[in-house]
Amino acid sequence: MLSKIIRILLIAAMLAGLGFLWFQSGDWRNAAREEAFRPDPKFVASSARVISELEITDLKGQPAKLPGNGHYRLINYWATWCGPCLEEMPLLNTFAKSHGANDIMLIGIALDEMKDVNEYLKETPTNYPQFLETAGPDDSSSQLGNLSGIIPFTVLIGPDGRLLRQHAGPFADERQLQEWLSKGMK
Repeated sequence: MLSKIIRILLIAAMLAGLGFLWFQSGDWRNAAREEAFRPDPKFVASSARVISELEITDLKGQPAKLPGNGHYRLINYWATWCGPCLEEMPLLNTFAKSHGANDIMLIGIALDEMKDVNEYLKETPTNYPQFLETAGPDDSSSQLGNLSGIIPFTVLIGPDGRLLRQHAGPFADERQLQEWLSKGMK
């Protein structure tokens, strides 16, 4: 009886030790982070329609269509009043310069006022096309899964118009952005 209790305690201690090592390794964080990047199937199912029907305007206030049809598109939602958005823009500019429209087309959609966006972009131009959309509970970022209204909010759209990945908040650096993209383009 005593040896059975000791065996059970030893097995429990080994399992606790293995759990502690797994926790310390960060694999649980990576698994949780990877799960967070997978779009909800309900947004994937409607994404091609959302992208094809997207009502955006150019920086002159004219109706526009989303460019890059048939290519991978990285769409970044931002605003001039969003500090993290503005901090992320140099990273996105560098990305746009190095990838060009042939590889992955980067597109900015400002959920902001035209006057504010034009003033900001006059002082800090971008290397990728910018558009405007009226922010609200039914804007395209919400229809692509941004139910909390967090910006920056970035999505990767496949050549077929389907949502492949979502990212809420700014990318920390180019490595994080590249890893995120490579997982979406598999």
